Amino acid sequence: MSKTNKGKIYYSMQAISVLPIILFGILVFISGTYSFTKAMTEEVFDHLDTSAHLCISQINSIYPGDYTLRSASLEEEKVYSLYKGEQDITNAYGLADHFKEDTGMDVTIFYENTRIITTVCDREGNRIIGTAAPEQIVADVMKQNQAQFYDNAHVNGELYFACYHPLTNADGTVVGMIFVGKPVSSIKPIINRSLTPMLLVGLISLIIAIIISYSYAKKILSILGRIKVFFQKTSTGNLNVKISTDILNRNDEFSEIATAALSMQRSLRSMVELDGLTNLLNRRTGEQKLKNTYLSSDDSQMPFCIVMADIDYFKSVNDTYGHHNGDVILQNVAGLLKKHTAHRGYAVRWGGEEFLLVFENHTLSETLACLEQLQEELRGFVHNVEGTELSVTMTFGVACDANLELDKLLELADDNLYKGKESGRNCIVS
Repeated sequence: MSKTNKGKIYYSMQAISVLPIILFGILVFISGTYSFTKAMTEEVFDHLDTSAHLCISQINSIYPGDYTLRSASLEEEKVYSLYKGEQDITNAYGLADHFKEDTGMDVTIFYENTRIITTVCDREGNRIIGTAAPEQIVADVMKQNQAQFYDNAHVNGELYFACYHPLTNADGTVVGMIFVGKPVSSIKPIINRSLTPMLLVGLISLIIAIIISYSYAKKILSILGRIKVFFQKTSTGNLNVKISTDILNRNDEFSEIATAALSMQRSLRSMVELDGLTNLLNRRTGEQKLKNTYLSSDDSQMPFCIVMADIDYFKSVNDTYGHHNGDVILQNVAGLLKKHTAHRGYAVRWGGEEFLLVFENHTLSETLACLEQLQEELRGFVHNVEGTELSVTMTFGVACDANLELDKLLELADDNLYKGKESGRNCIVS
């Protein structure tokens, strides 16, 4: 199908075959990315939660007892210290630092909303102790007395995946929180690296699906295009155009369409090329075919002969028995002519009871032998006309001169036919 002949169906079918796959791929990409990211985030939260419980267990194991805040006067200024049992843990950074070395996670212990121990440092490397937790987190964790998870917790100006777990004393009183977290900037690349192969496989699968769908649609459109060309050529009078055998051999609707198209073509050819009564070639088609035979013989130097044939005294048959019965005789005679020219040439109804026979690749002697066989069978053929058995004969004028022009050759055959009629009919004149 040429570019200029591509119509709405061509582009619509391409769009229908490709766009749904692209849209489906986008939906799968979005949902897959969301689901995978969510699953990875939940896994991170589970890991943070486990680490928070582990850290709390280690603190309780090393420093048994409740959390208390004690004050002391130092140079007219009160100083507050956080105790765990009888141990002052205000400056006990070793446990937190060791935890960070083992897990790669930052940890902070809050008393109420204030950072007392932390591994998080500012740009100068100073621990951000004494700073307050966000009010919303304090409300979520301490007031509700339950762990909370965040994928966008702001800590010292940086986003964290964070787990905040309440710290309680033996009587169940919530006295603070423990924070365990990792910067988003360190987790996202891991998630992205894990997500990339999945997305790559999905993208490759999508491309393959598009290619397969596009190729199949293109193949279907190619078949439709070839069928369209067949109809176009047939509609302009080319009744010999063929449909590819690969379409006819398909076991689907396209082969049915192609078969129906060929059947239509044969019907048109019969109406256009064949004589309606005798089913022989009509004169217009016969003249064209004779020209082709003449030109082909001239190129290949293969001999051929033409024969003008006429049913003897046919007018009297029509006058006596009527045209209907005359038509029956014409049909019977035409069947014999077709039989004796099959695989040798062709027969044409030239007009009325007159016929043109063409013997391709036949010399004069070979043609005369064929005509003698035909004449013998014709003499013995009985036509049943309204209970009456009739026999008819024919006169044949033969011309086999390759040096003559086609119109002269026809004229010679016609002259020989006339001579045969003048000499008593029922004969072959060459």
